[in-house]
Amino acid sequence: MVYPLRFALFKEEILNGVKRQTVRLLRRRRPPRVGEILRLYYKGEFLMETVCREVLIMKWKDLQEDLELARLDGFTSLNEFKEWFKMYNPSNETLFMVIRW
Repeated sequence: MVYPLRFALFKEEILNGVKRQTVRLLRRRRPPRVGEILRLYYKGEFLMETVCREVLIMKWKDLQEDLELARLDGFTSLNEFKEWFKMYNPSNETLFMVIRW
């Protein structure tokens, strides 16, 4: 199966290999499986296909102070990371999936 991922930020970082993960709110949709093809899009434009190598399920309380994770996700600071995810109004127990390729 193919698992599509859509992005609104970080096109160049994805294309040049700097960004090799994404953090997504865990909703009803199942997470991708390790080994599954990920199809990456930026604002509707197809960027690439790659293979899922790791999926982590984490609570917001464990994500929000992890500077390394924020940087791997393309953000330059924890403040920038937190500001982006503020739209989800996460509680400490809100679940997210970290998808790595």
